[in-house]
Amino acid sequence: MTIKDIIKMFREESQSKVSDTHIIQWFNECEDEVQEYLGLPLDERINYTEADIAEGATTKPIARTPYDKMYFFYLMARRDYANQEFENYANHQSQFSALFESYKLAAIREKLVVSELPGKFKNVF
Repeated sequence: MTIKDIIKMFREESQSKVSDTHIIQWFNECEDEVQEYLGLPLDERINYTEADIAEGATTKPIARTPYDKMYFFYLMARRDYANQEFENYANHQSQFSALFESYKLAAIREKLVVSELPGKFKNVF
C-alpha cells in the first residue's frame, strides 16, 4: 500500500477535516518510530512531504503489508486525541501498538534491525 492509499483510507474513515500538513507530520512521527526501532542513522532517515501524497505518487512506507495498516491506526489515534475522543483514541492506539509489536518481531526475523555497535564509545564522565 502506498502512503497516498493509507491517507486516502484515513480521510474516508475520518469524519473531521485534517490538513495535509498535520497528516504528513503525524505520518512522519510514526515513520520515525519505525526508523528508530530499525536503528537507521539520523542522516539516513526518510521524511515525507506533501509530494508523497499527491496524485500519482507511488511512495511506500518502510513497513510493508500487512504491517502498513499501523500507519492508518496511528493517524486515527492522533486524530482522536486532537478531537479529545479518548475512548476512540485508546482503541486506535492499542491497534497501532499491536501491529507495531508484530512488525518489530518480523523485522527481527527478517534481519532488518541494524545491530552494529559503534566502533568507539565516548566516555562522557
